[in-house]
Parts: sequence; structure tokens; C-alpha cells
Amino acid sequence: MELYLVGETLNHETQSWNFQGVYSTEDKAISKCVEDNFFIARIEVDYDEPKEMREYEYSYYPRLEQKPKRKNP
Repeated sequence: MELYLVGETLNHETQSWNFQGVYSTEDKAISKCVEDNFFIARIEVDYDEPKEMREYEYSYYPRLEQKPKRKNP
């Protein structure tokens, strides 16, 4: 099951951000992005992320970027 995490970037250099919510659809997540520094990341339920830091495979800033082409999860 796919969900959409919304976060607010606080500092790009330190990669710090605030959690804003998790939504069942991308459209609901987009509607939460009320500032340019809000981003969306697609996440999977019951999936363990690796311990090492990495970028989300599907993430973007809806107010600043076009929606990326969809990849299979």
C-alpha cells in the first residue's frame, strides 16, 4: 500500500525537516503543501528502509517542481 508523507524542509544543508502528515492519496498530500519548502515522498507500508541515509525514490516539492514520472514501488 502506498502512502504519501508530507514534510517541511527546515535546512537543506543539515537535511532537517518537520513531519507534517501522511495521506492516502497524492492529491491530498499536495493540498497540504502550502509553502514552497513542503515536500511529498511516496512511502510503502510494512517496508523497512535501509539504515544508511538515502533520498526517497519518489519525492518532490509540488510548488516548485513538476510531478516526477511514476516508478513502480
